[in-house]
Amino acid sequence: KEGFAGQELSWTIFRCSDSNLERDPSLVCNLSGLNGEKPEFTAVKWEKLDWVVDNVWEKKARPYQVLREACVPIMKRWEERCADLDLSGRWSRDSDRGVGVAEGLVARGLTKDTALAKATEPYIQHWKRHVTECEWVVTTYDADGIKPRRE
Repeated sequence: KEGFAGQELSWTIFRCSDSNLERDPSLVCNLSGLNGEKPEFTAVKWEKLDWVVDNVWEKKARPYQVLREACVPIMKRWEERCADLDLSGRWSRDSDRGVGVAEGLVARGLTKDTALAKATEPYIQHWKRHVTECEWVVTTYDADGIKPRRE
């Protein structure tokens, strides 16, 4: 707007459920300048909301504080739902139900034949709750259920 000084802040709250985006949020962020403008930022990363509020420039802190306050009931509900969910136990893989596993392995550099073999390979996992309510420690075993493949 003419004569308008400052920025308009728009918020979208979501929980990332994609491991690639969890590691690299730049995959979904366009940091190039709009309409030929010089980019304001050169990188993007995930941070906890408390960290953002505590580290934002003091003159811009109030909108972030309001956002954090508005998110309290949403985050509380998420934590409660996670606490109610119990995935503990031993799980056996049903490779017939996997979707896109071979394609994902090819994207990680495996040959198509190796990826197909790995995608249908049986294994067993043991899930136990981590010290935090919404995280799990998963140990993957070969089909024998004894020799761990990875944790």
